[in-house]
Order: sequence, then structure tokens, then C-alpha cells
Amino acid sequence: MNNKTYKIGFFVLLVINITWVSLFLFRPKPPQRQNDIKDKISEELNLNEDQKRIYDGMAMQHRHTLRGIDLQERELIKAFFNQLLTNGTTAKENVQLDKILQLEEEKIMVTYRHFEELKGLCDEKQSLHFDSVLKSILPLLLEDDQQGKRPDRPPFRP
Repeated sequence: MNNKTYKIGFFVLLVINITWVSLFLFRPKPPQRQNDIKDKISEELNLNEDQKRIYDGMAMQHRHTLRGIDLQERELIKAFFNQLLTNGTTAKENVQLDKILQLEEEKIMVTYRHFEELKGLCDEKQSLHFDSVLKSILPLLLEDDQQGKRPDRPPFRP
């Protein structure tokens, strides 16, 4: 092979390598995991060791409760769509839909009460920072559902 072929090959490989490196360096960051959010809350509120221990238990209980609700919701959604296969009635569809909406409401209220408990755990100085911490993590919590495990679903309305 002549020198010109080697030069062309070298530059083609160089462009490919630069492309791969730039794709690797400039890719979007993965969404934060729940543990990262929990650690961020602990750090930003400056929780002491006793508060961290209590908060860890609260967070674990919250996560466990939400998992249970999610499992129930998945089963109801599966049953809801299976009605298409069995020609289910409209009244039954509305009952299934109401149950799914109740579970969504329950998830929201469980999370709301979780943050109320966290706010109650804070001392006076930490309570002053609680609002700003909540504002900073709320987008992360909402983002996690959208980029997480399940694809986007249309909103359910009876």
C-alpha cells in the first residue's frame, strides 16, 4: 500500500476515535437514584447522626410502601387492559380506573406525609432550609418517574 492510503486510513480512524470520545464525554447524566436523593437531603439539611438514623428508617418505610402500591397499580393496569381481550363492560372499566386513580392519590399522599414527617424531624435551624431543599429535590423526584423503569403512559381520566 502506498503512503496516501495510510494517511487516509489514519485520518478516518482519528475521526472515529474523536467521535467516540466526544459521545462518551458529552452524554447526558443518568437520573439520580433514590439513595442519592436521600443522601442529598441528609447533607443539605445537615442532619445529625440520630436524625440520619431515624430518616433512614423513614425512607426505607416510604420506599417499601410505594413499592407495594406500585405492584397493586401494575396488576390493576394489567387487568384494565386485559378487559379489551375479554370484551369487558364499561362499568367495570370505570371501577378499575377509579381503583388506579385511588392508588395514584395514595402514592402522592404517602410521599406528602413522608416529607411532613421529615420536616417534623428537623430542628429550627434545619426547618429554615427545608423549603429550599424540597424545591431542589422535587424536580428530581418528578424526573425519576419519567426517565425511570416504565415508559410514559397517557393520563387516566374517568
